[in-house]
Order: sequence, then structure tokens, then C-alpha cells
Amino acid sequence: MLSIWLAAIALGMGLLLAYSFTPGTLAQAPPRWPASSRLARAGDRPTLVMVAHPHCSCTRASIAELARLMTHLSGQLRGYVVFIKPNGMDRDWERTDLRSSAARIDGIQVIDDPGGAEARHFGAVTSGQVYLYDKAGELLFRGGITPTRSHEGDNVGRRRIVDLVTMGVTDRALSAVFGCSLQKEPSPT
Repeated sequence: MLSIWLAAIALGMGLLLAYSFTPGTLAQAPPRWPASSRLARAGDRPTLVMVAHPHCSCTRASIAELARLMTHLSGQLRGYVVFIKPNGMDRDWERTDLRSSAARIDGIQVIDDPGGAEARHFGAVTSGQVYLYDKAGELLFRGGITPTRSHEGDNVGRRRIVDLVTMGVTDRALSAVFGCSLQKEPSPT
């Protein structure tokens, strides 16, 4: 009986680990700032956009990493967090603690995205997807800024954005994004 119990625990832990390390779908981002976007791109510095699902528990870590990133790069970028709101949801559906946390980050403007139009302009399909465009509107980076799903800490996405903003170069222009699908209700973690 003990061996069955231990096997069940090991299986459960294995499934949780596999889920944590499985990235979401990486966006097919437009190579130039989308002209149809209602977001104002900065002409004097890079512009960062994160697209997020307001009910995705994985995005909590992405918002925390974004706060670290914006503190580190204070004043060197314009930043947005775009919270999707699917059609047919209640009036305040997107008003969550994640949205409040994002709104407290210096240098970040929170944008509501009814019907997911902005998410579509940027090609986002996974919550926590980040884009960095240069001052001329060219895509520099796309991906996530967490090391795994729902975990904070040092990660390649954040390092690559810092390198691009501070030195103008990085080893790669993308990283895996760990979050829930923007198209459906997130799974509890």
C-alpha cells in the first residue's frame, strides 16, 4: 500500500513539474509596431508591451518580474500591460489583483483590451507575452520574463531585455513564455 501511495505522489509531482516547465505558445509578433494598435509607441526610447490574462495565476510571477525590470531600467522605456477582456464578460471582470499590481509599477500604463483587439494586433496567445520595440518601431524581443510557469527569479527573458535596452545587443531576440492561454479561462495552479 505504501508503494502505491509513493508512486501516486511521484506521478503527481512529475506532472506538476512537467506543467511548470512547459511553455505556452510564443507569439508570431509583427516585426514592426502594429499601425492598428491604439497604444502610443515612444519615439525617444524603446516601448515594452506585456499582454496578460487578468485571471491567470501564472501571470503573478510575470508582473513581479516586470516590476523588477522596470525598476532596473527606470525611465529607459515606455511600458504597457494590456489586460484582455473577452466579449460577454461582466463589466468589472478584468479588475483583479493582477491588474492592481501592474498599475502600481512605475513606468507602466495598464490598458484594458475589450474583445482582445490589442492582443491580436501583437499576435499574443499566451498570458505574460512581452514585446520590446525600439524607438523606430522595430521588434527587438518577444517572449516571457519568468524562468518557469508561476515562478519568479533570474531568467533569460529579463536579461535579454536589459541587454537590449542598456547595450543595444543580446544573444537572442526571444525567450519561452510561461502562462495560460489568452483564449480560455486559466486552470487553477
